[in-house]
Amino acid sequence: MTSNQYVMFLQRFIKNPKRVGSVLPSLRSLASKMVQSVSWEDVSTIAEFGSGTGAITRFIELFNFKSELRETLLHQITESLKPEGKFIAFQYSLQMKKHLSEKFIIDKIDFVPLNFPPAFVYTCRKKEGI
Repeated sequence: MTSNQYVMFLQRFIKNPKRVGSVLPSLRSLASKMVQSVSWEDVSTIAEFGSGTGAITRFIELFNFKSELRETLLHQITESLKPEGKFIAFQYSLQMKKHLSEKFIIDKIDFVPLNFPPAFVYTCRKKEGI
């Protein structure tokens, strides 16, 4: 992106932070960390949420949603995953860790300090019986 595009992105964030989701577009290092734990030979389907710019599209910052909508989204995600299916997401804090651990088995949480803002990548699996 050019410096002018970064300024436009920042202006959009200032106007509507919940819609844009980040001060700057996500970096390739964040996208790389997210796909690192994908077993590509075992994958038949991938669903990506959101739309936007950056190395990966705009994600869903779950913590920003009202609890009812957040529950609906997480329920739909767990329902759509096959047994042992993976849910990989990034968040800008650890505030969702406890909530995600109720719905998923959290295999790992990676920290990506060079992204701005720094991000946590949650690699989760669907729990049996859910």
